[in-house]
Amino acid sequence: TEEGAFGLFVWVREHIDPEQTTWLGRGVNCPACQSFWIALACACLFPFVSWQMFVLNWLGIAGGALLLLKWSER
Repeated sequence: TEEGAFGLFVWVREHIDPEQTTWLGRGVNCPACQSFWIALACACLFPFVSWQMFVLNWLGIAGGALLLLKWSER
C-alpha cells in the first residue's frame, strides 16, 4: 500500500505539506515523482564510468519502478 511501514509515508505526507501547495508537497504525494528521486539515490550506489552512464542508470531505475507500479495497479 501507499501507507508504508508503520504509516511512515502518511506521516511524512501530512507533515511536509498537507494542502499540496508547494512543489515538495505535490512531489511527496506523486508516486512517479517519488520514484524519480529515489532512483537518483539508488543510481549513486552503482559504479559508473561517465555521466551518461549515471543518467541511464538513474532513468532506467525510475522507469522500472514506474512499470512495477503500473503493473501492480491492474
